[in-house]
Amino acid sequence: MGEQLQARPITEQDFLNLQKKLSGMNESSLTADIPAENCDERILVSKILGCASVAVLPRNTSSNYYRFSGSAISSGVPVLITVDLKQDGKGSKVTVNCEKMTIHSILSKELVAAVKKVS
Repeated sequence: MGEQLQARPITEQDFLNLQKKLSGMNESSLTADIPAENCDERILVSKILGCASVAVLPRNTSSNYYRFSGSAISSGVPVLITVDLKQDGKGSKVTVNCEKMTIHSILSKELVAAVKKVS
């Protein structure tokens, strides 16, 4: 599913505004126990980028949120990814927002599998 996306860099404010519009029925959110070795920022980001062709938003170092943005190649609809990384990785949350239900439901499952996999 991730190969059907293209990176679409946006500002954090644009991301948050879009995310508000794409909440509810346009959102898939899954909980994942992310292994400690995958909680390193560099590794976590590479796991997401290995699964989906998206842009990494600049991160506030005081935040546990990692944000990524892209769009579907076929329709151009925005795709937003948020990883809420808990301190030990346990109970972390992966959220995908997109107008297309098939994209957000499949992509969220693929992303959870990617971040849980130890290389």
